Amino acid sequence: METEKDAKTVETVIKEPQVKISQLDLINKLCALVGSEIVTIYTNTDARLRKTSKYDKTIRNPFPDARKESKVNGLFNIDYANCVNNQLGREEKTDDFEATSKRWGKAVNDSKILMEHTKKDGTHDLYFQFNPRNHYYTKYVDNNGNELDKEQVEQFISDKSRSKRQGTETEIIWRTYKVSSITAIKMEKVLYLIQK
Repeated sequence: METEKDAKTVETVIKEPQVKISQLDLINKLCALVGSEIVTIYTNTDARLRKTSKYDKTIRNPFPDARKESKVNGLFNIDYANCVNNQLGREEKTDDFEATSKRWGKAVNDSKILMEHTKKDGTHDLYFQFNPRNHYYTKYVDNNGNELDKEQVEQFISDKSRSKRQGTETEIIWRTYKVSSITAIKMEKVLYLIQK
């Protein structure tokens, strides 16, 4: 089983069978899913911290290059609108929610999982859509990989907004993760370590 004690990297934390795969192999594996799949993903993303404190605009962020490392469990290959409508039904409300397309990207080949975002320079990034269910940890690290005290960065973390369109009492959380930010994914009792 897993242990978080004194963990420095994903490889030192996991005790399941490990397989190294490329980003392309990860994309192919997830896009080949026939039904929904419970997975745990490990990510390393730009923390996107605010430039100044949300409490005092005169306090500048001393960690502009901070990264965010997370471990999240949830579902791949499910339909967002179906999730929202199921929740509306559980809340005995009219289940007529229709998802709108994202302004910043489009589904790749009508995929429920994979999205593409084309940048102004013509290059593109790929993103996975994901329904998180359990959030195990998030930690912030500096550009040398040293963990930052959450209290040090809290004032620079933007507040999360809630969906205004769902109409549910319990929000259906939906996230997109840049494919290149996923460092590992655990599915089918195997940990896949993503090679850059």
